[in-house]
Amino acid sequence: MRMMAQYWIIMLLALAPGCYSGGSVSVTGPEFGFGSFIDSIPSFPYDAPASRQERTIDAFPKLEIGMDKERVRELLGDPDAEFLQYAGKNEDVFLGSSWGYYLHRHDAELVNDEHDRTVFVEFDASGRVDRARLDEPRSVLELNDPAYRYPEVGGNPMAIYIVLYLIAAFSCGFALIGAITRYRSDRHWSIRLQVIGASIVVLAIAWELLKPLLFTLMNPPYFDWRAPHILAAIGLALFCIGYLVAARRVAGSTTATAKL
Repeated sequence: MRMMAQYWIIMLLALAPGCYSGGSVSVTGPEFGFGSFIDSIPSFPYDAPASRQERTIDAFPKLEIGMDKERVRELLGDPDAEFLQYAGKNEDVFLGSSWGYYLHRHDAELVNDEHDRTVFVEFDASGRVDRARLDEPRSVLELNDPAYRYPEVGGNPMAIYIVLYLIAAFSCGFALIGAITRYRSDRHWSIRLQVIGASIVVLAIAWELLKPLLFTLMNPPYFDWRAPHILAAIGLALFCIGYLVAARRVAGSTTATAKL
């Protein structure tokens, strides 16, 4: 149990840097200044032209992680505002940038969660899309939301997503139960590795299944969408290593018994 707890602590510490970053500062970009955009609006509430709103909403699902700025500009057009992100108060290290498209802006100075409607595309330091989101009143649609990543089945885009991950969860759950049963009679490190690996995979799948709910409850979501996928890959690797070592042990024992 103590070793298991240590493994979980290590995993949580490894994920923590991806979930939070502090000591950063955001400034408006020189080409598309937020202040210039606000000053150009004669009165509020502001609504973007219908053609611009339609283009932005239709093009949002076509965005892809890793897409460059020129391709984003082709799809969405020029942003209303650009923000540059730096690490440290003195703008020591450039972290990336973001483009804002304001479909509805209720107030000039304050963000209004009840009414504002925006699309934000975030780029890493190399100018590639790292994240994109459509902020609606009281909800957030992520570029990586399953509704955009999986095809519709029976009119429900979540159906195939849920079915596939439930199958994976049951498979890994049975593997975990089997590993725990074997570990009770043979406390070899390879079987312990299987238990740890299967546990991590089940946790990652549960995390993935709960993401749509977290997207709804958290505005914006304060975690990296790739974390459960990375976690699942680590867990699967640990399980496979443990399984292969255990299989070699069994094969070796069988061969030795046959010789006798």
